[in-house]
Amino acid sequence: AMILSPIVTIEQYEMPTKMPNALQLFEDMARYWASTSFAEEAELWSLFAAIPKEPSLAPGRLPFFLVPGYPEIPDWKKLMGFVRAGGKTGVSYLNGGEHTNLVELPKRPYLMIDVEDGRSYLKVSQDDAASRIRAARRSGFTTFESWAYATIFPVLERQSLFSVESLLDGEFVPTLYRNQEIGPTLGGLRSGFAVSTYGTPSCRERREC
Repeated sequence: AMILSPIVTIEQYEMPTKMPNALQLFEDMARYWASTSFAEEAELWSLFAAIPKEPSLAPGRLPFFLVPGYPEIPDWKKLMGFVRAGGKTGVSYLNGGEHTNLVELPKRPYLMIDVEDGRSYLKVSQDDAASRIRAARRSGFTTFESWAYATIFPVLERQSLFSVESLLDGEFVPTLYRNQEIGPTLGGLRSGFAVSTYGTPSCRERREC
């Protein structure tokens, strides 16, 4: 049976001491992605030996995040149906425009290591946040990674996300935000804007099996 997301409460998410330990967190993520048929359970578990075993690092910062493989052609409308916030499921306004990733994503499940949800970049423009993230030898999220993160964790209950490692029509930064009327929404914003409720998530590395 399909498991409903997110897999932790907002209270757990905001307090690392209440989060599951590394083993339980991995197991919960693997069970979710397998239950939704986004990845094979055996492929997901092949990554278990590669996870850092330390606990959550701080509020909004996790030692790892398990991501299903990037689909050949993402169906954003279908994918957003798995994102839940405020009692509503998500919608997409990407409208089939040209979507490109600035980093290559694995087609098989992979780990993002040392993940920060972007709260330290609230009120910072996408361009400035992207520059600072790269200067720290980290990588921002792609649209797909932001979608996966917002599916598993209730991050949209506290902030919206800029996906600075993807582009829409060559000039718009993909955004994932919670519209109070509609629910979780996937859209885009012209590059260069700083918005008080938007963060830019990042990771230290992507680790494949």
